[in-house]
Amino acid sequence: MVDGRQTEPTLLKMFVGGLMSVELLIAHVESYRDAALERLTVYAKIDVTNTRRAYDYFHYALLEHGIAHARTTVRWADAYLRELRESGDAERALEAIARVRGAIAAH
Repeated sequence: MVDGRQTEPTLLKMFVGGLMSVELLIAHVESYRDAALERLTVYAKIDVTNTRRAYDYFHYALLEHGIAHARTTVRWADAYLRELRESGDAERALEAIARVRGAIAAH
């Protein structure tokens, strides 16, 4: 199942990307990116209502953190998706993993 809203499991799946197809890895990264975009939409709605006074002053600090984190996630995901789709590096990495697995199995 691909669900980028579940941050830790999604990051773990990307960490072990060598155990899946590039297409599935792309789906996980896209889902993770989409979840960050959804968070940005929510944060934008909150931002326009935040007065930055009283309690809102303290809430805004965390809102800024969330916005910065989500924007960084989107930028990272966009760059990684370009790399996965265009560079061929992921396919070469998977081929190298297959060779290692084959060599291990042969012994």
